[in-house]
Amino acid sequence: ALYRLCLEQCQVSENTNPFSDINVLSLSSDNQYCYRKAKEVVYLEDARFDTIKQKLMDSGFSLFLVELGGENRAKKAKDLFGMTLASEMVDEEVMPGQKASEETEKWQNRFERLSPVLLARLSKDRPESRTKDEEFFRSLKILAVKRLKKKFKLLNTENLLIEEEPSACWSSSNNTLYMNANIAERSLWSGLAESLAQRLGQTYYEAFENLLLCESDSERIEKLRRAGVSEDDVLNCESVLKEESSFPTDGLKDPKRYEIKEEEPVDKKPEDKEIIEGPQEEPIKKQILEPGEWYFGKEFQGKSARGVHESETAPEVDKHRSEVDKHGIDRGPPTPKPINQEKKEKVELDAMDCVEHYEKENKRMPKDVSRYNLGYDIESDDPLTGKKRYIEVKGAWGRPEKREVTINEWRKAIELSDNYYIYYVLGLGDKEGEIRIISNPAEKITPDQKTFDIILPRGLADKIILIKKKG
Repeated sequence: ALYRLCLEQCQVSENTNPFSDINVLSLSSDNQYCYRKAKEVVYLEDARFDTIKQKLMDSGFSLFLVELGGENRAKKAKDLFGMTLASEMVDEEVMPGQKASEETEKWQNRFERLSPVLLARLSKDRPESRTKDEEFFRSLKILAVKRLKKKFKLLNTENLLIEEEPSACWSSSNNTLYMNANIAERSLWSGLAESLAQRLGQTYYEAFENLLLCESDSERIEKLRRAGVSEDDVLNCESVLKEESSFPTDGLKDPKRYEIKEEEPVDKKPEDKEIIEGPQEEPIKKQILEPGEWYFGKEFQGKSARGVHESETAPEVDKHRSEVDKHGIDRGPPTPKPINQEKKEKVELDAMDCVEHYEKENKRMPKDVSRYNLGYDIESDDPLTGKKRYIEVKGAWGRPEKREVTINEWRKAIELSDNYYIYYVLGLGDKEGEIRIISNPAEKITPDQKTFDIILPRGLADKIILIKKKG
């Protein structure tokens, strides 16, 4: 309370640090809470530093727990309390790949069209900053690239803290918002919202994402009204969105101006080919397991999951489609084909649907939280025990063992330990498949340090649930 009061009311000249010697609650390298002098802790003034929290603590720094963000409050945290700002000790390096010209033009048009909607939402909370916010939006450059990486290093040692491949990120050095053209479109919208929130205030992330992910302009207008945006701003947005646009979002107004092409397969790195296609004699819609039609068969768990023979438990596998090695690990087909992005998203959605149905079958209450980028996809409450499962869902069209995890997912796996689960749904392109349930994966699996891939064989699962389509 004292800290917040000081931030809101105190006005001091730079570097006086009147409260630098008071004790503040911080988090240390061993994940223990302790009191340290304010001048000895690090203040994470920006949400983009969330990904390096653990790395900073591992490097011996103690972190202040109240993450308010905002340029002015960060300045006061430094001037009043003498805290070290993360931006003063960490160097963020954005490494954009080759420019994707068509994607750049598309996202520039989209952002320009929806900027009035985002500005109207901002003005509802901070009308005094409207001119400044409008200038920021006008000067912001959108650039889509074929590969996007970001590194965080300690300035004093040049030690690499973390390297990641974000969906989007904002670079303060040239006021450019980079979009990763290799990422699915829905994730790009979320990345755009997150990047803007990092600059304008983390509290706007969810508000921006809700507006950007709307399926229609009428839905956007309705959400502005629900948020309490002034009617003048709402009507202005409604007028702007009705104007002829180079990229309409409510359907193609002039079909002759657009050429619909089949999306090309994503073939970016070898591990993408691990997601294999099923037989193509029938349309994909007939092959995929339909939502709500899951049948959960025999369950194998504990020692039986680890010691069981493949012939006794696994659904039959077409020998022409896959090869099983002597250890019982299905390596997929000899010549797998890369999966296109549309089918990849379909696999992810069907895997989520299957897991939710399985949780409900077992009297738990699953909630889809995948849109919030929490490091897991489902929170599942057990009303009988009062416990909650934090479930990361992985899906596959075929039966590969290798899957990719993100830094965020693995940090959560470490943090939540026994409460964190991976549910791996395989065989979504077959009549029969299985769910491999792995609890506390951080204790059992070591990700590849270069690709951050993990291997999820049957022998690692705590439970194996056979699934097939009803009827």
